[in-house]
Amino acid sequence: MSKDHDLSNIFHLVYDNDKSKTKKSGGDGVDGSGGPPHDPDMDRRVGALETKVDGIKDTLSAIRETLAEIKSSTATKDDIAAISANISEIKGELTAKATAANVAEIKGRVDALPTTAKIVTIGSGLTLFGGILAALYHAGVSHGLF
Repeated sequence: MSKDHDLSNIFHLVYDNDKSKTKKSGGDGVDGSGGPPHDPDMDRRVGALETKVDGIKDTLSAIRETLAEIKSSTATKDDIAAISANISEIKGELTAKATAANVAEIKGRVDALPTTAKIVTIGSGLTLFGGILAALYHAGVSHGLF
């Protein structure tokens, strides 16, 4: 690392390159000492940053756990390939099943079948007709017509 980019000179690089900053007389440092910037409140500020970093670490840890859970429950390529194969198989089976046109044809045939009322009416009519024929035959036999 060159002298211009090592950590001891980073503060000088930032402040020397920022022309909008005004420097205190007597040196390059914030406190005017000519050394790296000094802030009497630095310990408190660093402590606050360390606390925040700890919070960030906790958040990142929680994110890692969540991502692990998501990863463990996410379908893989193999899972999707198996589902795709099942869908293809089902499609093949469905093509052999009744279509809407087939169902409509069957419904038309079922609708054309006689209802129970029609069958009872026809049965009653045949029974009545048979009874009349039997009565006529009996009458004809009694009168010697047959």
